[in-house]
Amino acid sequence: MNKLAIFTEGQTERTFAEWLVLSLGGGARVEIRVERVHGGRRGDARRIIEISGTNEVASHEFFVLIVDCGQDERVKSDILDRHDRLISAGYKHIIGIRGLFPHSRDDVGRIRDGFVFKLPVEPVKPALILAIMEAEAWFLAEHSHFPRILTSLKQSITTRLVHMWNVL
Repeated sequence: MNKLAIFTEGQTERTFAEWLVLSLGGGARVEIRVERVHGGRRGDARRIIEISGTNEVASHEFFVLIVDCGQDERVKSDILDRHDRLISAGYKHIIGIRGLFPHSRDDVGRIRDGFVFKLPVEPVKPALILAIMEAEAWFLAEHSHFPRILTSLKQSITTRLVHMWNVL
């Protein structure tokens, strides 16, 4: 069985990763387990508070664990916390997905360097997907795709976007 772990900064990225895996998986036997991790502030332990999907079963061709870390800064630390256990469980690929915000484009190099600093590279080197623009911002920037999906949304979305723009 091929195993992949994806750590995301939040719910939007988690949903995107799940959709992408299912879309690219096509006819393959792909199973997904989704976890949401919470805590870690003020000394309390990180804990899994939401689980959906399936457990690892040998009959699957591919197994993907998607972990919603809850915030940008937790993606690397959650990978570090679970790296050895993932390797022991047979994971061959680990990916972290986080956004650049609240930093600027000038900080991309620093963020990438910070991600790999003290991160194990053997036997599996985790990869970082760094979104320059937050996923939610893409939806706001590309307001015309919703009406293409469902024409009845056209007036509603246009009205709301104009209202949001005026409020800002």
